[in-house]
Amino acid sequence: MTIDQGEWLFEKIQEQLRHDWKQWRDIYANSKGLTYEQSLANFLESYFGGVYDINTRVATIDSELRCFEVFNFVQGNDEIDLVASFKEAKPKIMFETGSGAGELKWVPYVAVAFICEVKSQLTKQAIESDFDKLKSISQLNPTIKNRFKASMGGKYTIWDPLQCLVYDRESIADETLDNILMKNQEHWHMVLIVENDTLILNRSLPFSEIFVPFSDGLSDGFSDAFLPEGLPDIPPEFLAMSEEVVAMLEEKEDIDFDPEDIDFNPDIITLDNGLFWFLITISASIPDPLSVNTADTLHALSGGSMSVWRGTVTDTN
Repeated sequence: MTIDQGEWLFEKIQEQLRHDWKQWRDIYANSKGLTYEQSLANFLESYFGGVYDINTRVATIDSELRCFEVFNFVQGNDEIDLVASFKEAKPKIMFETGSGAGELKWVPYVAVAFICEVKSQLTKQAIESDFDKLKSISQLNPTIKNRFKASMGGKYTIWDPLQCLVYDRESIADETLDNILMKNQEHWHMVLIVENDTLILNRSLPFSEIFVPFSDGLSDGFSDAFLPEGLPDIPPEFLAMSEEVVAMLEEKEDIDFDPEDIDFNPDIITLDNGLFWFLITISASIPDPLSVNTADTLHALSGGSMSVWRGTVTDTN
């Protein structure tokens, strides 16, 4: 296959992804009680259904029961929009409470692979509200340290649940969004704007390294992603010496060069073909566990209360 054919196929993949999202969005657009959460759930189910259980309107339970301190489940406004949990969880239990609009699913946090907060519109108010939720979720991460006894991962694997924000459209200034993301950098990994097909990555995510100039993870084809047009190739011996790099570029008379144009170590990066990279980043970042044991969480719910009889008893009531 030639490069041109590869580009043609890649574009077809982009068209398919955009078509799939639009299809699910249109299905639920005029359905009372159904939202973008379900559109995203069905979209992700079509690509990850064999790997994760994907549910909407979810509450998570941790083995230390911190969830009841950081969330207000009584009022019903602290549920997570979408949760993908490992199919390898055992025992594989999901509780449901309430009914209709008040229905809530309960999933052990130790079994969570990734979460998404989902809105139709990215606004300042919407994303600040979403970060209130993500900050609460982050407080549960200490309860799941070393949760995988055996798993397969790689250089881009992270061990806590992936935290994502997904918006269909945006209505916010870039500077405002950047300020909010920087202020909350510990509480998110990806922001997807579907209509613009744009993905924003937090540099704390190891997979982001492949897009960063001069990083060890950089692959051919990405080397000029952050540089002004017309810059010359930079020899490897200069990659770790930013002062020499700047001096070399400033000597090029045919280049309108300002050293401030180059961020050698950006905290946030933005990609086009967002839907594609959203799926790829999920795949690259989440480990494949052989099993995830939820017994500690379920035992915590019992409060340790039980009665024990010596010998065989057929009726304990």
